[in-house]
Amino acid sequence: SSELNPLDKDIEKIGYKLSFLEDERQIYDADLKKQYFVLEAESYLLSKKVKVLCNDTRNLLIHFYSNKNCGQICKDQGIAVLQARDQLAGEGIDVKLFSFDGELDSPIAEALEIEYNVTKYPTLVLNGKTYPNFQSVDQIKTTIKALE
Repeated sequence: SSELNPLDKDIEKIGYKLSFLEDERQIYDADLKKQYFVLEAESYLLSKKVKVLCNDTRNLLIHFYSNKNCGQICKDQGIAVLQARDQLAGEGIDVKLFSFDGELDSPIAEALEIEYNVTKYPTLVLNGKTYPNFQSVDQIKTTIKALE
């Protein structure tokens, strides 16, 4: 799993840059975002495989959101997910985060939504289990700690 760490860091940097373009510059590039989703999905599938084959203890968290029809609650969920991940890291609990805009017409995001029965935004998927609706930082942390 250590070989995936540089890739994960690069994918996260690209995600931050995409968020910056959208939030700060009001620049939306659907094609670039779809390419990013391909990288993220590949990383997720590899991480899932490593978790099983290598008994990796990292928690895999997918955040499904919509930039079109979800508004502030999806942004708040994104913030809560990052805060929970960072707080848990401080406690030695590793959470690997993936985020997909479910209304971007991305076949990758749509396939994951079907796999995890995502029907609304925001929805979180933690280690394969689906949690629809907004989840607070404390709810996310409690759920992850229960899996440890």
